[in-house]
Amino acid sequence: MEQADAQFNFVLNQSPNNIPSLLGKACIAYNKKDFRGALAFYKKALRTNPNCPAAVRLGMGHCFMKLNNQDKARLAFERALQLDSQCVGALVGLAILKLNLQQPDSIRDGVRMLSKAYTIDSTNPMVLNHLANHFFFKKDYNKVQHLALHAFHNTENEAMRAESCYQLARAFHVQGDYDQAFQYYYQATQFAPAAFVLPHFGLGQMYIYRGDSENAAQCFEKVLKAQPGNYETMKILGSLYANSTSQSKRDIAKSHLKKVTEQFPDDIEAWIELAQILEQSDLQGSLNAYGTTIKILKKDVQAEIPTEILNNVGALHYRLNNLEEAKKYLEEALVRAKVEAEHDPQYYNSISVTTTYNLARLNEALCLFDKSEKLYKDILKEHPNYVDCYLRLGCMARDKGQIYEASDWFKEALRINTEHPDAWSLLGNLHLAKNEWGPGQKKYERVLKNPATSQDSYSLIALGNVWLQTLHQPTKDKDREKRHQERALAMYKQVLKIDPKNIWAANGIGAVLAHKGCVNEA
Repeated sequence: MEQADAQFNFVLNQSPNNIPSLLGKACIAYNKKDFRGALAFYKKALRTNPNCPAAVRLGMGHCFMKLNNQDKARLAFERALQLDSQCVGALVGLAILKLNLQQPDSIRDGVRMLSKAYTIDSTNPMVLNHLANHFFFKKDYNKVQHLALHAFHNTENEAMRAESCYQLARAFHVQGDYDQAFQYYYQATQFAPAAFVLPHFGLGQMYIYRGDSENAAQCFEKVLKAQPGNYETMKILGSLYANSTSQSKRDIAKSHLKKVTEQFPDDIEAWIELAQILEQSDLQGSLNAYGTTIKILKKDVQAEIPTEILNNVGALHYRLNNLEEAKKYLEEALVRAKVEAEHDPQYYNSISVTTTYNLARLNEALCLFDKSEKLYKDILKEHPNYVDCYLRLGCMARDKGQIYEASDWFKEALRINTEHPDAWSLLGNLHLAKNEWGPGQKKYERVLKNPATSQDSYSLIALGNVWLQTLHQPTKDKDREKRHQERALAMYKQVLKIDPKNIWAANGIGAVLAHKGCVNEA
């Protein structure tokens, strides 16, 4: 392109009004996205020879379109057609302007123009792609496939090929053929210029269907980069990142979902997603988001509040110590679940179980222990593998001083799940409460031997505490004392590597250092 530009400049220096050179310069400027410059060269060519062919007017029309001056673009295309009634480019340009008006009459005129262009040149990829687009909205997917494939094989232009692949992909997508859709969306992304992001959006949807959240997120990030603030993309990314294990991605999800709710305050899905992600870090913020959801459902949609939302709101009130409010919402959730269970018994019965468990926990907090016990036992009658109920019954027995009964409940939990870390830890705690350091130690070590829980902070701290406790027993064996100090320190340090803000581990290190006589460090 640079060499061509130099040659045209050379000619124009000798002959400033040389029309082929002016048109060549116009094409180069257009390809470099200098649309004003291109227009200036076309105008100079036209002034030099007012009888220029239709192609010059067509070039001017494209420049006006790129400069967002649609009225002048229309006039240029119309003039091109007056000069050459067979000018396919002008027919396509006018057709697009008509279709963009989105009025029944203008759409009809636009399609008529495309059809005329097709009869003049049935291999023109631009015509074929636009007709494919039209038939997509007419739901004639066989024609879409025929036209788009024809367009693909009649051009070497990558942007055109990207458009053809995209038309094919979405035709397969809407028909539920996701493998073919994936293939063509992917191909479209390989050809597409940076500004054409629709193939990335479609490919992202295909990755979601395949359960590949990471690749899906990368696709939607590309869309968002090209179209910052795009509502649908922010909403999808918010949803994808909400379940990420990475805190930074969850923060991005929070940010996107907040922007979505600000842009569209009536988007119930976005409010629910935002409420769910805030449950981890901002209980009151989560409660407020659920509150907005409930308000929209009652006022605008006039729908019943879903059981899941009532249960979540009840659980949040419980965590915020608004116990009476929690009770109100959980009881309402149970009533709602019973009504809904008539339509979908399996799903709503499982929600009922969760809500009943939450209500039992709430009754514990309200010191209504008999009610709690009954609810836990009711759950176990229907669902004998619900481990958390055994653990709560064990904790209630322990708090009443019934250590043997508590031990039986914890062992019952281990019968269901032999590796349950909480059950082993609670048994370990029972031993420590009776100063049975050896048996207690074995329980925590059991948790840490399991690869899935080898980094369990609670068990590491408990083991550290066991070693720390031995330091308070009088001994003349200084080597043994030093060994126990190092073991306790090792446990606490391991926890701080996993969780640098763990105050129990920091406190444990302080206690060991104090025992060593390093008072300032402690």
